[in-house]
Amino acid sequence: MTICLAQDPKAGFVSLTDAPIRVLLDQVLFRRGQRKNNIYHIVAGTIAVYETRDDGTHNVLEFAFAGDTVGFGFLENHVYSARAVGEARVKCLPLSALDETLQRDKRAMQRYAEALQREFEFRRREVLGTDRQPTNRVAALLVALSRRNEEEGRDPRTIDDDCRVAANYLKLDFDALAQSLVKLERTHLIEQCSPNGLRLIDPAGLEQLANEVRQ
Repeated sequence: MTICLAQDPKAGFVSLTDAPIRVLLDQVLFRRGQRKNNIYHIVAGTIAVYETRDDGTHNVLEFAFAGDTVGFGFLENHVYSARAVGEARVKCLPLSALDETLQRDKRAMQRYAEALQREFEFRRREVLGTDRQPTNRVAALLVALSRRNEEEGRDPRTIDDDCRVAANYLKLDFDALAQSLVKLERTHLIEQCSPNGLRLIDPAGLEQLANEVRQ
């Protein structure tokens, strides 16, 4: 079996012709929690993308086939797992190949958008499912929006999303959201940059706050 080595995301584009191949026999391609080092173009076979429930059973989210690409998204680590159904062969590309892949493959663009939406919903459930103060939850949302912007080629420090949408997303009333944003601004983590926009002054500080859980 050919092993796909992690590559520097900042490295130059590697063509499909030059990309190393990994052969899988009912084996895992990547697991939830693993850092994303590659995207994977399926040459032959079928890859199942799935989540593992609390009872250990699997819920298949999609099947990807020859010609499809899997493994992308805006979060740094995989939130779902993927494995071959029978025998499959995949070509391993560095993360820097994403833009080129999306430009030449309309289906990849569609599947990329679906992957982003799944990860965003995963992040939403994660935020709502933990015992966090409203300010921590707002910080977590801003971090997720920042990463989504970066993956889509926009300024990761500028958030233009409507605050009313954010309040609905977090299931907060508008007053609680406004108070949280004021706290973040007073601690110099964010600032207003337009009538409805925000600028992240300290992304690392926001991420630290986002990961805090009430004791």
